[in-house]
Amino acid sequence: MEVKQSYQEKMETQLKEWSTSLDECKDKIWQLKDRAETLEAQAKATCIETIKTAEDKTEELQIKLEVGRAEYEKLKETSEEAWGTLKTGVSLSWEDFREGVEASWEDIKLTMNEVSSKFK
Repeated sequence: MEVKQSYQEKMETQLKEWSTSLDECKDKIWQLKDRAETLEAQAKATCIETIKTAEDKTEELQIKLEVGRAEYEKLKETSEEAWGTLKTGVSLSWEDFREGVEASWEDIKLTMNEVSSKFK
């Protein structure tokens, strides 16, 4: 029981952290959009295009997080007996999922930094 509960808590904490970070990222995008409005035409167009890329990436990450939440909900529903059988597969799947989300975050951070650098 402890192992399953511990694993569930770990997953839930990570999903909450990612959701909070995603919300902060979306807020930053809105701030950047407002700032982009003050730029000259060409700079504005380039900046808006990069912001759109960041938005697309955050939408993709939102979908990944929804998939992760669905997997987490499935895990919560499993019995202790099933958990013993599924543990290794769930652990590997979660690790792959986590690595994919972390890679997406890095990609979003790079894009956001690119947009932010246009305002310096």
